[in-house]
Amino acid sequence: MKINVMTFNTQHCKNFLSDQIDYDSICNLIQKYKADIIGLNEIYGKRFDRNIKASQAEEIASRLGYYCYFGKATYLNFKAYGNALISKYPIISARVIKVPFGIIRLGNRYYERRSIIEAIISINNKQIKVYVCHFGLNDDEQNNAVNALIANIKADDSFIIMGDFNTFPENIILKDIKNITNDTSDYYDGPKLSWPSNKPKVKYDYILTSKNIKTIKSTIASDIVSDHLAIVSQIEL
Repeated sequence: MKINVMTFNTQHCKNFLSDQIDYDSICNLIQKYKADIIGLNEIYGKRFDRNIKASQAEEIASRLGYYCYFGKATYLNFKAYGNALISKYPIISARVIKVPFGIIRLGNRYYERRSIIEAIISINNKQIKVYVCHFGLNDDEQNNAVNALIANIKADDSFIIMGDFNTFPENIILKDIKNITNDTSDYYDGPKLSWPSNKPKVKYDYILTSKNIKTIKSTIASDIVSDHLAIVSQIEL
């Protein structure tokens, strides 16, 4: 069975060009690429918008008629903030894996509490694990996120890992997770750059799969919605 997977850092659901909350553009992007499973980064929880009591994830999912799960990483502006999973297929279970801070912080960039969503999705009687991540800016944060992923992945799992890793593909920190996965960017037809969206210079956003999942094709969406470009991969379970 073939499904389309998308990862997208939404920049709080603000449109990059207008700097206004823009759910329509996000939903249109998801529909344009016929995405079935979507990992979203930089999402606020409930009561972000004064007139909308639902979380941003719930607002997007309700417009699409999809299922959703919001995973808090921290509080930002006194509001729950983190990642979200949007799915055309039922989410059987979901939880938040906290990415620990090290006792000693080794980087000189901004530190932020991070988390990983781990969910099980049922697709036509098949179950697949999905991890939605947003790595920190510093090497030690990124290393902690990789270790948290590896600690929760079982050898016989069928899984997808997606999100904004905030680092380059050649970073040695990603070695252990890349050793057990396929990087769908190997199937891109064009450049592998996802940030910034108006003039992409680097690849920060990834969709990785377990070795038993086949990638059919991948692309980086050209649509400028957030400060990141969305990544879309078609995979076969």
